[in-house]
Amino acid sequence: MAPRNPQDPGDRRNPWTRPGYIAAATFLGALVILAIILVATSGGGTTHTTQTQASNPSTTTTTTQTSTATTTTVANPGGCTLPPGNQQVPTGAPPQGTTWSQVGAMSVPQAPHTLGPQHATGPWNRCFAHSPSGALLDVINFIGSASSGDPGQVLDHLAVGVPQSLPACDQGGSIDSAAGGPVQLAGYKFDSYTPTNANVVLALKAPKGMLAVALTAVWTDSDWHIQYPQGGCASGSQISSLDGYVPWSAF
Repeated sequence: MAPRNPQDPGDRRNPWTRPGYIAAATFLGALVILAIILVATSGGGTTHTTQTQASNPSTTTTTTQTSTATTTTVANPGGCTLPPGNQQVPTGAPPQGTTWSQVGAMSVPQAPHTLGPQHATGPWNRCFAHSPSGALLDVINFIGSASSGDPGQVLDHLAVGVPQSLPACDQGGSIDSAAGGPVQLAGYKFDSYTPTNANVVLALKAPKGMLAVALTAVWTDSDWHIQYPQGGCASGSQISSLDGYVPWSAF
């Protein structure tokens, strides 16, 4: 596994924004900065726009939110500008207005203009709404990224509190190993929720049966991030049914 290189999901260490680059080539730097501003204010990309139109017909409202949040974008190095939205914990039914997208080996729910991810750079989905549903989608998308990505890279981009030296469970794809192969979402439940911490348990379909994986999302740097577990590995256990879970699946 490549050595860990901690960095904020908001790309605060993006080399294009370092003063050395701008001073070395003023004209080229100006063009790059202009391109970054155009991308940051575009709302996340062509794919996300298509999905949002299917799940949120109010395109005009979304555009207004994006343009009026320009000041927030400048002050926030991560560029996360989604409104908090509904603060009700979705314990009765899954959040509305989502569509399914492929992330890694999983199908995951997304709502780029309302719940997140607002931005996607390669496999790294980030900027989720500061709400229970936003935290839920962050956790699910994290599992999607981990389903086929290098564990160390996934943690560096999407988690906080990651140690310099990772335990064995984070060096070989522990979820797929315990499940016997690729997993898919089957359901979820909230153990607890506050505006700064969301404790979520996902029920995952797997070749060996259903697996329950508990993760904590923490609100920091204007986005939800996965809290690296104190024990070193995400807790997981086999379950025989979805009793107590809210069923949610793309299949």
